[in-house]
Amino acid sequence: MDSSNSTIQTEELYLANSKFESCDELLKSVRSFYYDKGYELSIKDSSKDKYVTLQCDRGGSYRDKMGIGDKRKKNTGSRLINCPFQFVGKKGNDGAWVLKAKNLTHNHEPSTDMSGHPSFRRLLPDDVQSVKNMTLSGIPPRQILSSLRQKNQNLPAISRTIYNLKAKIQKENLNNRSTTKKVAIDYIKDTWLPWKEKFVSAWTESYLHFGNRTSSRAEGAHAKLKLYLQVSTGGFQQVTEKICLAIEHEFNELKTKLSYEKIHVLHMCDSSVYRELLCHVSHFALKEIHMQYEKIKSGIMNHCTGHFMATMGLPCAHRIKGLKGTKLSLDLIHPHWRLDTLHLNSADDSHNDCAKEFDMLLSELSSRYQKWPLTKKELATSMITTLLNESDTFFHPMICRPKGRPPKSKKKKGINSTTRNPSRFELVGTSQTPRSSSSTSVLQMNNEVHESSLLDLNSYPLFSSDDMI
Repeated sequence: MDSSNSTIQTEELYLANSKFESCDELLKSVRSFYYDKGYELSIKDSSKDKYVTLQCDRGGSYRDKMGIGDKRKKNTGSRLINCPFQFVGKKGNDGAWVLKAKNLTHNHEPSTDMSGHPSFRRLLPDDVQSVKNMTLSGIPPRQILSSLRQKNQNLPAISRTIYNLKAKIQKENLNNRSTTKKVAIDYIKDTWLPWKEKFVSAWTESYLHFGNRTSSRAEGAHAKLKLYLQVSTGGFQQVTEKICLAIEHEFNELKTKLSYEKIHVLHMCDSSVYRELLCHVSHFALKEIHMQYEKIKSGIMNHCTGHFMATMGLPCAHRIKGLKGTKLSLDLIHPHWRLDTLHLNSADDSHNDCAKEFDMLLSELSSRYQKWPLTKKELATSMITTLLNESDTFFHPMICRPKGRPPKSKKKKGINSTTRNPSRFELVGTSQTPRSSSSTSVLQMNNEVHESSLLDLNSYPLFSSDDMI
C-alpha cells in the first residue's frame, strides 16, 4: 500500500507541475510517463483546442455494437475491465495545456510486458504510408512486416497489426463500406441484374409456370437416374436396360398416383364449394385453391395483382369471393391440373403411333403383294425372312485410332521420299568396299531401285565417246 501511495503522489506531482504548448505534446508526454509504469492510456473524450479526457486503456466495458450476442462463432474476449483511472487535460487562457486528476487508481496490476496493449503496437505515420504503398503493390502482410522490421528491429507490430491496417485502408477506399458489402453489390449488379426478367417476381409472376420457379425438379430427376445407374462405367446395353427400368418404375408411380387421386377426396375440400372439382382436379391444385379460400374466411386479403391466376392457372381468393358462395366450375381450372383428361395407360403411350403406322404399311404390302410377279414375291419373302431371323444384337463401339504418332512407329521410305539417289561413282565405290550383310542388302536394294533410272550407253550405238565430247 505504501508503494501505491507513493506512486500516486508521484503522479500528482507530475500532473500538477506539467504544462504543455499543444495537445500533441501533452499526449506524447503522459503516454511516455505511464508507459514506464506499466500502463497504457487511451482517449475517452476530447474537443479540439479545449480539452481531452484520458483513461486507462482497460477502462470501460465491452459493447456489442453489431448485436451479435451469443451468435458469435469465435470465442473472443475483451481487455476492458472498467478500470476507473482518469484525468483531464485542458487548455488554459494563456494557451498552455495543463493536467487535472480525476481518479488515479487502477483495479489491476501494471503490465510487465507492454506488447499486449494494442496502442503499443501502433505504427508511426511513415510506417503506415509504407504499408499502403506495399499493399498497392500486392505484397503479402508477412512480407510487409519483414520489410518494416529491416528498417526498425524494435518494431512492436505483429502480423495482426498489418491485417487490421489493411482492412482500415480498404474501408477508407470503399467510402466506409465493408468489403463484403461492396463485393456483394458488385456481384448482384454484374451477375444477377442483367437476368432480372428471368427470376424477379415483378417479371416472372406474369407468366404461366404452375409454381415451377427453380430447376430442382430436373436436378431431382438426374439424381434419381443416377441411383439406378450406380456407376459411370457401364456398357451400352447395361445402361440402356437401367434407364428403361427407371422410366418404367417412374411411369408406374405416376399411374398409381393418378388413379389414387381420382378415387380419394381430401377432407379439407369435402364441401359443396368443391363438389364439381373433386376427383377431376389434382390434390395439389385443390390444396392451392383451399388456401385461397381460407384467406376469404380469415379476412386477410391484399389488393388483387392477378399474379396467382396468371402463374398457376387457378382461381385466386378475389375470384372465388366474386362467385358469392356458388360452386367452383371446372372452367376455372387450367387443363394442366385436370385428372379426367389425362390417361397414363401403357396402351396409350407414344409407341401406339408407330404401331398404327406399321399396321398401315403391312396392309398396303399385303394388297400390293398379290399384284407382284413371282420373282418380286420371292425377293420380298426372302427379305422378310432375313429380318425375322436376325437377332437384336448390340455392337460394341468402334475403336478409333487416337491422334498423334503411334508408338514404336518406323518411318518407311516411299515414293514421296526426299532422299537423294546415289550417284554412279558412289555405287561403283561402294561395290568395291566390303560391307556388313545389312549394308550389302541395303546397297543391293538401292541398286535394284535405281538401276532402271540409269542411262545405258551401250544401248545407243549411234553415239560414240568422241561425239559426246
